[in-house]
Amino acid sequence: MNKTLLSLCLFLCSPLSFFAQNIVVKPYLQDVEPTSLFIMWETDNSGAGEIEWGVDPFNLNQTFTSTSTSGSGNSRIHQVQLSGLNAATKYYYRVKMQNGQTSYVYNCKTLALQNAESATRLVAMSDMQRDGGNPNKFQEIVEDGVVDFLLNNYTGDISELIDALLIPGDLVPTGGFYSEWEDYFFNQADSLTPYTPIYPVLGNHEYFLGGEDNFKKYFQLPTNGTSAKEDEWWFKDISNIRIIGLNSNSGSSDQTTQLIWLQSVLDNACIDNDIDFVFAELHHPYLSELWTPGENSFTGDVIEKLEDFSTNCGKPSIHFFGHTHSYSRGQSRDHAHLWVNVATAGGNIDYWGEFSNQDYPEFVKSQDEYGFVVVNIEAGANPSFALKRYGRGDEFSTQDNVLRDAIEVRRYEVAPLKPIPLYPIDSVVNPICLTLKANAFYDAENDTHQASYWQISTSPTDFVNSLIYESWQQNENWYNEVNTQANDDLTDEFVTTNLLENQTYYWRVRYRDAHLAWSEWSEISTFSTTTLSMTNISPFLLVNNGAESGTTNWTGQIESLSSLECGSVPVYAGSRMFAVGGVCNNESSYGMAYQNIDVSTYANQIDNGGIFAKLNGYLRDYSNDDIPSIKMEFFDTNGTSLGESSSISNATTTWTLVEQSIEIPSSTRSIQVILEGVRNAGNDNDSYFDQLQLILQEGTPCSQYDPCPLNLTLNNLMTDGALTTQATETILSTATITGTAILAYQAGTSITLDPGFCTTTGIVFEALIEVCVE
Repeated sequence: MNKTLLSLCLFLCSPLSFFAQNIVVKPYLQDVEPTSLFIMWETDNSGAGEIEWGVDPFNLNQTFTSTSTSGSGNSRIHQVQLSGLNAATKYYYRVKMQNGQTSYVYNCKTLALQNAESATRLVAMSDMQRDGGNPNKFQEIVEDGVVDFLLNNYTGDISELIDALLIPGDLVPTGGFYSEWEDYFFNQADSLTPYTPIYPVLGNHEYFLGGEDNFKKYFQLPTNGTSAKEDEWWFKDISNIRIIGLNSNSGSSDQTTQLIWLQSVLDNACIDNDIDFVFAELHHPYLSELWTPGENSFTGDVIEKLEDFSTNCGKPSIHFFGHTHSYSRGQSRDHAHLWVNVATAGGNIDYWGEFSNQDYPEFVKSQDEYGFVVVNIEAGANPSFALKRYGRGDEFSTQDNVLRDAIEVRRYEVAPLKPIPLYPIDSVVNPICLTLKANAFYDAENDTHQASYWQISTSPTDFVNSLIYESWQQNENWYNEVNTQANDDLTDEFVTTNLLENQTYYWRVRYRDAHLAWSEWSEISTFSTTTLSMTNISPFLLVNNGAESGTTNWTGQIESLSSLECGSVPVYAGSRMFAVGGVCNNESSYGMAYQNIDVSTYANQIDNGGIFAKLNGYLRDYSNDDIPSIKMEFFDTNGTSLGESSSISNATTTWTLVEQSIEIPSSTRSIQVILEGVRNAGNDNDSYFDQLQLILQEGTPCSQYDPCPLNLTLNNLMTDGALTTQATETILSTATITGTAILAYQAGTSITLDPGFCTTTGIVFEALIEVCVE
């Protein structure tokens, strides 16, 4: 054999270590336990690898050899499980490849034993899929967001400051494009992932072009899910938390089997004395305020199970999700369960008005911005968790880890004091508008008032089947950049649902504190409605109320259509109807139109009270998806808003008359009638209106609480169980109470009360001191 052939043979037949073998995905942690953990990384060629590790960064005196699987082409995804470790211990490690290439020395930390009752810190964020306009946004959120926040606010290395990173899906734009995993996820997260374990679940983008196989190659998640589905659903216990990963991709997962498995995992967590909280993560929302088409019914099934678990087991829960590229946080009404959208960590923001929006009562905050969530969990005798959202602004205005939301939930929470009904009590009221009133919120732990829940029934004993009105109001509702609950102290409720005349009703209320604990229901109070007498004092005020004159007198995104024009619906009356939001042209997910009505002619009557605006009209949509609605807003002579009515809508395929009456606020000089259309499906905004009418009527003023004192004898105070609503006299004693406060005293204690107080009597009574204004 000549030298040339020999050289060629040596080149072709020599070990692969002579080839270039580069680490293309830095080491990252998976499934950390008290005594073991997984380290994974990727190389661009085959060849053996190992982990050198130890408790001293300058003496990595132990080794484990990796196993590997095929990535793409020649690449190999390596995995090592370090075992026999000590709990709650910091270790150092590095990767060493067959060709001699080594990584940096990193550190990691094992979990504490579960019975050690250690504190835990989690970070949650999702939808970091690459936005072409901001291709490195995810890396910025990791480095300038999470890493800087942790290092600037706590002491220690990253491995000591965060126990897990939760990612509810959409890690990459297209899961089937292999290079995106390296370029768009791992390389942008590698200032965090070598130090803390990541626990992702599948989003819809992971499935694009068959990408779920790449997801399963890259992650070694806990293997306790249903057989053959371990990569799709699983659970992980860290200290006093059970974290559950789920697959909400309806076309890809066996949801029936998954829900059965979920129930068994929750049943186990219920009886596990080490578990205080359950946090679930899945990709899709059940409800979404900024992108309603992304909603998913499977998540609703999951929420129901988590709610039942939290209430029946006394262990609060959260479900983290994404899919909609914005942050939202809310809570279930009757359960200690949070709803938290932890997007977006890089995906293009879903801005207000860009898609169809919906204001849901569960959510108190929705924000179209980048950011991440930090959850600090305490164990021990008084377990709790504090969830905080840190914002990084949007593509137009940046923020640097600004605290945007916070809530603390405790497993063992002292409930606030049961509220006391103040009005109406054995009163006769206006059937179309009245105000329910209860006493001020009181909590022994000085917690703030988070929510009130009001109910009216036709039965004093049945508030389920005989319930005819309910209202759940929370302390804030940030929707489309406006807090619609601003200045609501939650101790009264304005009822505009038309009640029957000459009917007896029963009502009650309960209060919730800032940590989601509800009080007991108040005592049940009763009232009766009077005969309604309304007199028209104006003609019909809307001009061009049925679109017969096109869109004259209307401003906004409104069209005048004939029957079936542009694929619309038949008109209700006449030859034309209104459409708001775009059917023939300029289709959008949200449309609004309005007409201003000058009512200054009726100024004196309006200012004297008892003048109502009655608005009605026929509404429909095309296929039970889009939502047409109408409402009124009231303005003074300077154009300042004095308030608005609630929206009334009809999302059905049948023309339906909707109407409302509301007492016009004093100083109103103009009324704006507003038509809104929300598109939830299709290309057209199929929100249709016809035969709209506005008329002013005179009637009995709305019934409301009057805190000014009545003449009552002091003997009322001594009747066990009786309620004294007000008193004009001062009770002379050795102590004096002034100001506004709720105070509890043993019966017989000598006190002084100013005029205008409310009290219950008995073994213990409460005193509410108020300023009375005639």
